[in-house]
Amino acid sequence: MYITPVVLCIYFYPTMNFESVQSFRKTLRRIERLSQIIDSDCCSTVTNAQCHALLAIEERGETTTIELSKTLLLDKSTLSRTVEGLASKGLIERGLYPQDRRHVKLMLSEKGKQTCDQINNTNNLTYLNILQKLSIEDQRTVFQSFDRIADAMLEFNSESKNGGCCSDT
Repeated sequence: MYITPVVLCIYFYPTMNFESVQSFRKTLRRIERLSQIIDSDCCSTVTNAQCHALLAIEERGETTTIELSKTLLLDKSTLSRTVEGLASKGLIERGLYPQDRRHVKLMLSEKGKQTCDQINNTNNLTYLNILQKLSIEDQRTVFQSFDRIADAMLEFNSESKNGGCCSDT
């Protein structure tokens, strides 16, 4: 017996309206597309994946490939290609931890630090201009809501056994 998503939504989430969920997803897709366009303008020297990896390494100071793959929610082979691209551009340096030589240490090179500064400065200015179009109250609401959504998505991802909405079950 096939149960439609609308019936499931009403049954399991009676306080949630299916049309509202679809509208939320549509808005989220718009934000994703627009932020990719903005990010590609701001990260023109690296790919989006490399940009995310650079900023994650910057945030941590130094990290391992294992920690970075968990932070970025990437499998090892995808991360390996991303790291290789960053290393070939001279943006990161790799080393071994003296206490455990099996782990590769990743840190920003001087050129990587300059690239992160450029990415951060450009993005900060861009998003400052975008956020100034909202009232202070709306800005606070957006920040709080985005934090909550990101936390809920991370929680769902860690609980999900089937790998997401589009995988075969």
